[in-house]
Amino acid sequence: MRNDRLAGWLAGRAAPQEPSQEAKNLLGVPDKASEEVVLSGVQEPGSPDTLTFESETPFDLRFPAVDLLQASVVRMLHLLYGIGACRSEQLRRQGYETLADLTTHPQWGEGARALLGTWGSTWDAEAVFRTLRTWLPASDPLLLAALGLVPRERILFFDLETLGLSNAPIFLIATARLTDRALLVRQDLATSLAGERSLLTRFGRDLEKATALVSYNGKAFDWTLLRERSAYYSQSLSPVEIHADLLYHVRRRFAGLLPDVHLGTIEKNVLGVRRANDLPSSLVPSFYSMYLETGSPAPLRPILDHNRQDIESLALLLRALLGEATDAA
Repeated sequence: MRNDRLAGWLAGRAAPQEPSQEAKNLLGVPDKASEEVVLSGVQEPGSPDTLTFESETPFDLRFPAVDLLQASVVRMLHLLYGIGACRSEQLRRQGYETLADLTTHPQWGEGARALLGTWGSTWDAEAVFRTLRTWLPASDPLLLAALGLVPRERILFFDLETLGLSNAPIFLIATARLTDRALLVRQDLATSLAGERSLLTRFGRDLEKATALVSYNGKAFDWTLLRERSAYYSQSLSPVEIHADLLYHVRRRFAGLLPDVHLGTIEKNVLGVRRANDLPSSLVPSFYSMYLETGSPAPLRPILDHNRQDIESLALLLRALLGEATDAA
């Protein structure tokens, strides 16, 4: 936030929720060792108001085999406009089992050749997703399986911490990337609200190296807020063609089976994650406000711990959902 408006924003915002005694206990007794851990982040050159924290967690994530995915997709004759369920069954009885078979059909051949041509000989992930999104609901398991078409290093997980729900400043952005055997997590923290611009700039650079995004409620909230806050600074974010919002898949899979679809509920009932002394999401803004008002870094540690678990749980959830997606492929 621009410095000339910072004081006014802080004065005019709604009063932060008073932390409960349990939440206050998360702060513990501030000591030098604790503060050194919190402030062990690295300062990026040219960004005096940000700190970066990096961690690596062993993590094995396997996508469905590409050849199996392709074999499943090419059998979806209804990916051609004008072919519905009845027509698909009729064509199969005539010996047209795949889109490749249809390339010789007198009526549908031209469309089939054009569609396969847009995908390319090695299947361009973005082109395939554009087709699948046209005909499949956003919660279809095949859309998760199709992430296997994307080089794993170009899949970007992301999660935000903000001071509110409506165009409020972003003060922490967590991102994660996959290697063959690990999850690399990076947390970029604004040590003052003046650091928000730097967070957004760095995230923009991450987007340039990403083909697919993975989030939880990111389409409705995180991505929208990122665009709003970037526009505030006259910045723009590069669009990413593929965005897997796992909330859609959780709703389809677990609606009616669980009391709600909050990430914490999914962690307990699906992922087997048990958070010890976790800071509730609703109190994250209060703790950051406490840090801004006191200057003590002690409230930052529970925020960083909570945020890091959020991004790690996002990867765990994708792995759990991919089990079903593999069957779909």
